[in-house]
Amino acid sequence: TEECSLVSLSARFCKVLNESPNKFTMDTVKLTNVKSSYDVNFTNAAYIYVSCRVTSLDEKSSDNYPKCPWIRVFAHNGIQGLARDGQPLRQEVVHYPYNSTTYSTAYQEPAAVSVQGIARFPTVMIPFDRVHVRTISSTPSPPVQVHLHSVPAEFCLAMSYIESLIETANSGQCPTSILLYCAEAMCKVLVRVDLVPPIKELLFHSLAEIIRLVPTATPALVFPSTKLKPFQSELLSLFSHELKANGVSKKKEVSSLKDLRISTYFQGLVELVFALREIVPDTMASPKSDPGVAEEEAEETKSSPLVKRSKSGSERSGLTKRRKLRVKQRGRDSSKSLPDPESDPGQVGPWFEMALTCNLILRNLVDKHPRGAEGVKQSLSQLRDALATCTSTARLVVICGLPTFYSRERVEATIRRLCCPYGGVVEGEIFVPSHHFPQPPSSKDEQLCKGVAVLQLNCLEKIKEVVEILQENKFLKGDVSGNNADNNRAYCVVTLGPDLICSSDNSALISSAVELYATHKLLSHDNKLNPSTETVLTTIFTSCPGKSPLSKAAYSNTSEENLLCSFTSHYEEDLVGTINSIYRDYGEKESPDKDELYLSCPRFLAWCQEVASSHPLVLLKCILATGHDLQYNLLYPTESDYLNKLNKLCSRDVDTTIVNYINKLCRVRGVSSNRIFPQEILLTTSDKSDPALEPLFAVPIEYLRLRFAFLQVINTSVSKHLLPAISLSTVDFTPHSIGSVLLRGRSFLFYDVKLGYLNFVINSTDRRSGDSVPPEIIFDPLTFVYQTERELDNTITMVAKHQLSRTPSSELCVKLAAGGDPIFPFNVKLTGENVAGTSGSFRYFIWLVAQELQSSSLPVLIECPSASAGENKGKYLLTPKNIDYHDEALLLFFGNLLGVAMRSDVPFAVDCLRPFWARILGEKIDFQVDLRQSDIITHNFLKNLKSLSSESEFKEQVVKLCPTHFSNEECCPGCPYKFSYASLDGRDVELRAGSPLITWANLSQFIECVKELRREELSAKNMIPLIQCGLGAVVPLEPLRLMGPDDLQLRVCGQQEIDIGFIKLHTIYQVGISQSDKHIEYFWNVLEGLSQEDLRKLIKFACNQERIPFSCPCQENGPEASHVPPYPMKIAPAEGRDDRLIRSETCMFMIKLPQYSSEAVMKERILQAINCRDDPLSG
Repeated sequence: TEECSLVSLSARFCKVLNESPNKFTMDTVKLTNVKSSYDVNFTNAAYIYVSCRVTSLDEKSSDNYPKCPWIRVFAHNGIQGLARDGQPLRQEVVHYPYNSTTYSTAYQEPAAVSVQGIARFPTVMIPFDRVHVRTISSTPSPPVQVHLHSVPAEFCLAMSYIESLIETANSGQCPTSILLYCAEAMCKVLVRVDLVPPIKELLFHSLAEIIRLVPTATPALVFPSTKLKPFQSELLSLFSHELKANGVSKKKEVSSLKDLRISTYFQGLVELVFALREIVPDTMASPKSDPGVAEEEAEETKSSPLVKRSKSGSERSGLTKRRKLRVKQRGRDSSKSLPDPESDPGQVGPWFEMALTCNLILRNLVDKHPRGAEGVKQSLSQLRDALATCTSTARLVVICGLPTFYSRERVEATIRRLCCPYGGVVEGEIFVPSHHFPQPPSSKDEQLCKGVAVLQLNCLEKIKEVVEILQENKFLKGDVSGNNADNNRAYCVVTLGPDLICSSDNSALISSAVELYATHKLLSHDNKLNPSTETVLTTIFTSCPGKSPLSKAAYSNTSEENLLCSFTSHYEEDLVGTINSIYRDYGEKESPDKDELYLSCPRFLAWCQEVASSHPLVLLKCILATGHDLQYNLLYPTESDYLNKLNKLCSRDVDTTIVNYINKLCRVRGVSSNRIFPQEILLTTSDKSDPALEPLFAVPIEYLRLRFAFLQVINTSVSKHLLPAISLSTVDFTPHSIGSVLLRGRSFLFYDVKLGYLNFVINSTDRRSGDSVPPEIIFDPLTFVYQTERELDNTITMVAKHQLSRTPSSELCVKLAAGGDPIFPFNVKLTGENVAGTSGSFRYFIWLVAQELQSSSLPVLIECPSASAGENKGKYLLTPKNIDYHDEALLLFFGNLLGVAMRSDVPFAVDCLRPFWARILGEKIDFQVDLRQSDIITHNFLKNLKSLSSESEFKEQVVKLCPTHFSNEECCPGCPYKFSYASLDGRDVELRAGSPLITWANLSQFIECVKELRREELSAKNMIPLIQCGLGAVVPLEPLRLMGPDDLQLRVCGQQEIDIGFIKLHTIYQVGISQSDKHIEYFWNVLEGLSQEDLRKLIKFACNQERIPFSCPCQENGPEASHVPPYPMKIAPAEGRDDRLIRSETCMFMIKLPQYSSEAVMKERILQAINCRDDPLSG
């Protein structure tokens, strides 16, 4: 009965969909040689969509556009007034071609014709049932048509009803038949009516959500998927149009959609077709409506598999015969796995299949979708094969020709210091042999180096920079005055190939150094195997199936687990002959009466020791061939059931910790996440002492590397294939959409992937035209020096708000600041200052506003109460209050400033706690965690009250603070046991009228009242929407939701801790200065000894901001890689020596450094400069 009533109710609501196209009327306006002006009425229309279609206009030239618009569309503004000529008052809504600034900063689809990012023929919605159209006479008539589509009010009601059904179905309370009925009605209106694209997008998203809600076990899946075949064909043909709109002519040249502007209509269509493929795999069969496109796509699928298949054994270098045989026998179908992140675009299949596979795998990770399980399994299997090749040797650097009068310790310290900014050396180990190697030096005189050094870098991406800096270092070259350098030395720095071979003029010397390094890795000083080598060789021996001692048959077993066979096959090509030789020399008989020889582990180690003594490099290569790196860690899991073990080890918490760990590595090494190789993952001693990485401690390193490789491929595929093709604007009412899955699985995404997508959207929503004059803020900086407390109207924030009050928000929407003279949302002019550039004054303004917002001068932020208890000092929350009109304007401007900081990429150091950033993203607060962080006093107070188990305990505690609480006498002043409590800003708030006393009976009610008070204050429901509105006017809010609260804080506020290594990595030296100069070494030595407070002062002195962005876009190797503000820091020469002061040019982030004679003088001058930077009398 209930289902029948729902069917009847659904039929009434969906009547407008079933009776289409009668309800959806439209009109077309064509240009003729006659001028016209008339009204267009649509009865019972809720709103009207106005769109313009251009048929054959030249898209590349703006000379075709007239000086005046061809067509103007007006709306009656609802006020029944008359103009002077007696005509009703009208308001112009849009004109074509549109040649002024746009109305909104929301992400728009790329128009067919656009100039300066402004759509010439936009689609607009008018919330009236009547419009007025005016056209001009034109000869010849331009190829332009204006379409007016009406949307009936019943359609809005029907869509609201369907959305409520979807929300009900998510909780399992809506019958499947009702959902299918609504889907049938939406299919009818999509097929029968020529709807305007925004309405079709809405239907696409709603229909896709219903498809995903229908249980996949429904018999025959009673869903009219055949009726949606035209839209599948449309997706194939529209793909070519999208590429053409982005300047890409051939589909086969495109393996990803990264950095392409995709229309929202295409995104909605993708959502619908993907939903069909998730439940019915063959719905993308060759469409009859467009056989040419289908045939071309089928040919692409046939010729180019979805992913780059694993290389065969003959194509791989360094693979063992056993691994080659296993790869050859496996012969997997790679159509359900993700591509290699570095695969050749020409070998990658169609974008659609790659994006669909990524979608299914992501759904399996986030929601355990069964269709993605096979893709996860096969992707991990392919990655495991890819990890079999050891790349550790590619990170080896050999230095030859070092001065032999240097001590080993000094050489090691110099090399370690030079490599530190580029990711450092693996485990800090640098091999510098002495003259008596391999014997240990017995005296100080024997500590001198032998002239060579071998080191392994942590980061392969930075090996070229390291080689250059080592090659140019004067100390290592011996070009130091006062030392007798050997002019006959051939100093060189080289890297090694996969076989530990280097083709160089000094190949003999390099080979000798590598032999010494191999001996150092294998043997101890007494010429015996060192413990780590003995351990790994024992592991290799015991991996062979069978009991020890081993027979020849067991030794020769080519199973996957047998590493011993792989080890021996790399000793000599003749595997059988090698085994016979080992057994002949080191084999033992199990009993005297048997002739068969067996090999025990001690005898195997004895053979290895003999090989290590005579041919150490050969033995080291054999160990590497078994899937170990130079630290003897496994490169990949060797167990046969590794997939089950991986699923047990790598939970969601482990994956999130891996992502956070990689974000940290990216920051330290200055590279993006796709530039880190899985074999570079190695937890150091400092990592193992970090409690944030504790979930990784129980995961073996080989599983950690495999899981990171999998997450790396997921991130690459998401950024290339999925993110550009989906919409995040509908996630609130479509919890099963791809965008919603991405939001729930954002913890799998690396920070640079999220940041890259956000920056792309920011650059795509540039709204300022090229000839527009930037807004300007003018103030006198001397007015605000040393004035920590100011009146509200005298603050720089209010001055700026008033000066920008008439500036439309579209004028603040510029691309990310880049180049030597970046364009900011507005310019800042300091009166009385002779400033050449705009960067320094703009950064000073942002820093000054952040200081004011965190002071009592502005009623916006307050320091959290936990600061008074010694926790979270310097952290702020929104001031809880009832806001008025002036507060609304200030909060809107605060939101504008957050967006301005993102577009300018200047850290806006408002150190708010996590609840603030979570609410900005529209998320709910984690009350228990956030309460403890923001107000630990209240947290402990409520915890103490909850711990009371009896009324006697309660009375005993209350009487200690208020002896008269339970008597008839008046309660003590300030008694905390009343139904009132202090707000975050210190005001006394009544929790109940009259603030009655707390008793044991109403204690639980008091606790809940206090919780509710704090929950409302932390949520700030009356203030957050205003800040969101101001932020959304400058930066689209949808891509921000992909970032978590911590990510958003990093993007806006920058990194609070100053990393000297990161700054050193992004420093260039002007002509006449090199990094090895003495005064430059003094400079960096002084900086390494400064406190964080002094480092922030130094950054403020150099570029007028105390913080630097969390990451630098140069790590992406983009077009602006060499110059991204404020990077790089520049060090330029200055005249004079000890008598001159340090100078800076804040616009260029340049420090002019005199050649001071000592490190003490350098430190004195630096401290003098950074402590006098804000003194107006210091010059």
